[in-house]
Amino acid sequence: MMASYKCTPQRIEDIPAAARNARGIINDADAFVYVSTEYYQTIPPALTNMIIHFDTDIFSGKPAALVCYSDGVFGGCRAAMALRAFVAATGALTIPTILYIPSTPAQIDNQGAARNSHITFQAKRLIAHLDYCLAAFTTHRKDTG
Repeated sequence: MMASYKCTPQRIEDIPAAARNARGIINDADAFVYVSTEYYQTIPPALTNMIIHFDTDIFSGKPAALVCYSDGVFGGCRAAMALRAFVAATGALTIPTILYIPSTPAQIDNQGAARNSHITFQAKRLIAHLDYCLAAFTTHRKDTG
């Protein structure tokens, strides 16, 4: 059975330093960009396991963008749908824009740069939408407490 590091104040000192540091990074984040491959038409177990180690309160109410990719022609869209539901269960708010990258080796070079302008355009659109949602959520939290 895998250890869970749901970090309540009573247990925060009992968890390994690496998990405590990861929790701090996640907690301090204003927004998230989940990048996932498609693994048997769904989310990879490693990503799922990493996320479920932490309480949902550190994700809750923060905007989240999804980037999914695969070697196939669907660009990770099946994983994106599963990931959208999974991320919502943590309390994070997924933005409507999703970046799909199909046939990844043909679209992304070895240095991580896009090989076609469509991917670059969609990535910029995703970041702009995430930035907009972050600003809106931040303003709303300030206005409503």
